[in-house]
Amino acid sequence: MFYSNINDIYDFLFPFDETTYNFLKSYAKKDLPILDIGCATGKYVTRFRNDNFKAFGLEFEKGFNLNNHFIYGDMNQLPLKDESKFGLIYSIGNTLVHVNDKLQFFKIIKNSMKLLDHKSYLLIQIINYDRIYGYNIKELPVIDNEYIYAKRLYHYDDESKITFEMVVTDKKNNTTKTIKQTITPIFLEDIKLAATKAGAGFVQFFGSFDEDKFFIKDSLMLIAALYKN
Repeated sequence: MFYSNINDIYDFLFPFDETTYNFLKSYAKKDLPILDIGCATGKYVTRFRNDNFKAFGLEFEKGFNLNNHFIYGDMNQLPLKDESKFGLIYSIGNTLVHVNDKLQFFKIIKNSMKLLDHKSYLLIQIINYDRIYGYNIKELPVIDNEYIYAKRLYHYDDESKITFEMVVTDKKNNTTKTIKQTITPIFLEDIKLAATKAGAGFVQFFGSFDEDKFFIKDSLMLIAALYKN
């Protein structure tokens, strides 16, 4: 599995971000549980729980060694057996492009919306693939800090699939890993269609967790807030 190869350094690659957390928290409800789809090391779930929210994480990669507030499972198998309704469901970190095709993406969105209580939100964050393809971008910004140096490369011929390659150097151990994963690019119009299919009351788009306006040609990321009436 892709991230099982880097589970020990994942938080050096993608550390906790206070702005991201505050954005997520602004949609949460104190009296209803929260679900993080693709929670990785569970750092945002842990922060929610430390702030007295009832939060849970769903993660496919078993190498993250998560505790009992987390469920190892496939996001394609939603809804969960428990009939509980959530006051917030979110999936960040480009998780939702790790699907076989767009039909799977549509299914995940629809089933996630079913798990929401009324007047609640599904939040998703992915790379802005309209920008990637619009400018024929083949490399994401390098991650370079005191622990890690990582190059992230995209290889693609059309809009159906991307081979995502990450070359990661652990500066402490002076070791380098190259890992690859096939992903399905999701575009703005795909999210709009998914929201319609799932019966969302409305959907808002942002270009950052600071709630900047989304610009299809310029925003690095695409954040969508789907509202359930």
